[in-house]
Amino acid sequence: MFTLKVDTEQGKYIHVVYSVYDFPYKTALPDTLEFITRKGQKKDPPAENFFITFDIETTSYRFSPAPNDCTGFMYHWQAATWRKSDNGKWQANVVFGRTWEEFQIFHRSVKDAFREKAPAGVYTAWVHNLAFETAFMWRFLEQPFEMFSRDNHDVVRNRENNIVEWRCSYALTNMTLAKACENARGVTHYKKTGDLDYRKIRTCSTPLTETELGYCFNDVYGLGEVIIDKLQEHNFLNMPYTSTGYVRRDCRYSVKGDKKYRVMFKKTNPDVEQYKYMRGAFAGGDTHANRRYVGNVIREKMMGVDFTSAYPGVILRKMFPTGKPMWLNWDDGHQPDPEEMEHVFSESCVIMDVTFLDPVTDHPAPYISLSHCTEFAEIPGKPINDNGRLLQALYCRMIITEIDLEIILREYKMSGFLIHGAFAMKKSYLPDPIRRTTLKYFELKTTLDGIPGKEYEYLKSKGKLNAIYGMMATVIDHPEWTFEEGEWTGEKQDTEEALNKYYDSKTSFLPYQWALYVTAHVRNELHKVIDCTCVDGIYYHVYNDTDSVKFVYKPEILQNIAKYNETVLEENAACGMPCSQTRPDGKVKT
Repeated sequence: MFTLKVDTEQGKYIHVVYSVYDFPYKTALPDTLEFITRKGQKKDPPAENFFITFDIETTSYRFSPAPNDCTGFMYHWQAATWRKSDNGKWQANVVFGRTWEEFQIFHRSVKDAFREKAPAGVYTAWVHNLAFETAFMWRFLEQPFEMFSRDNHDVVRNRENNIVEWRCSYALTNMTLAKACENARGVTHYKKTGDLDYRKIRTCSTPLTETELGYCFNDVYGLGEVIIDKLQEHNFLNMPYTSTGYVRRDCRYSVKGDKKYRVMFKKTNPDVEQYKYMRGAFAGGDTHANRRYVGNVIREKMMGVDFTSAYPGVILRKMFPTGKPMWLNWDDGHQPDPEEMEHVFSESCVIMDVTFLDPVTDHPAPYISLSHCTEFAEIPGKPINDNGRLLQALYCRMIITEIDLEIILREYKMSGFLIHGAFAMKKSYLPDPIRRTTLKYFELKTTLDGIPGKEYEYLKSKGKLNAIYGMMATVIDHPEWTFEEGEWTGEKQDTEEALNKYYDSKTSFLPYQWALYVTAHVRNELHKVIDCTCVDGIYYHVYNDTDSVKFVYKPEILQNIAKYNETVLEENAACGMPCSQTRPDGKVKT
């Protein structure tokens, strides 16, 4: 045991730090452990008045220039046990260790003390970026060891021997530890930066300065304060595992018991081939620089415009697929005429496999991404690539939505296009419960913006608003990842089984196709604004990034953007939702 002077928001304070040999294991736990259970719960519940925060410091060492000739090892670990006293305040005991043997002593002693007080139940141990720690500590955890991972090296939860549930606080907050500390209430031990030089090789016998030890202390103490803030909203039993879980819960609750919504959801179930089309048509935000300006110094006046809540905005006012996916009776190689397209696209969302013949563009932000093409053929001696975007080709083939087709036909010249397969889904506004929940977050974000003392509530509502899209973009047949003996193995699910399981589940409520239409709508709006930067046939667009456009200032551009805004206001008025909100400073956000 020793004392350490630690930086806090109020100044430097002296804290006691224990070793594994003098740590007060029994008194570090509450006299009585508290648990909450729910009806039908199968697994042991987590303790509500006790948890742990844990972190390690590591060194990487490269033996040679070979790419894989590198190793990493832990040289210091730190943990804090948190107990809730009878007066409702949380108290922490911090322990430092240098070896995994010391970790095992600490970890086993806490588990023994916990099981002595509670024959059943688990306690949570929080780690910021659990996947990283798991790569080092898995050898020293007891079996059985169950892991839940969203993807390769993306660990959300580990359950060890049915007594410890390791949880990832990074997944919970979707923020770095520094940002999580800044945005949580009651945090006094902020993550320190710049105090540990990661280039220095350290081992378990390397002496650490008080400044370096203070860095280690704040990592686990500040994280504990973040978790305590989260407990003001949810107990450990109900706390979601990811940041989007909060929004998913709100939206699921909004449609609970709504039979019409359930019928709509079940109807949107695609067959396997349709789902593959949906996966093929999915694309994210659009980021690109105008090749005519790249590498040059721009000495003219620059401006930039941003969308207000781009993804939530299209969720509120745009049309989405809400009907049953139905294959169109189009032969392979079908060439629809404009009237046919207008008829089909006016009533339906369409996903199609298309080949474009002789496409060419001089647009400053070419829309077709080469990585999105399933096939393409270059024109000998002609440039095809603008930083990953198609400039011209003999042909290119890709799976797209009718929204993508509209953009491509607007920006590319071609001799024609062929459709190899397509299916349509009746389109309408998203169901009111989903839009009302989105609007609630937008209202809170707008009305709380800039109000002193409401910074936390503002950031929380902003985070939820941004997570609306994230909860939709969950791949249904994602691989099931396992981690054994330090190796990751991904086993692909059977797509048909995964689809049936998803659409039959009472907890599922979001059609996957909504996610790909959110991003398609935003890309369309982005390219409309890029087109606003065209004056007398010259584009003054310099750079775009998902929901913003930078350009060389011309007064005509602002006039074009004002006209674009008028169309958005018309859409807002027609969508049946009050999409405009007034900020505290009197400005209207739409």
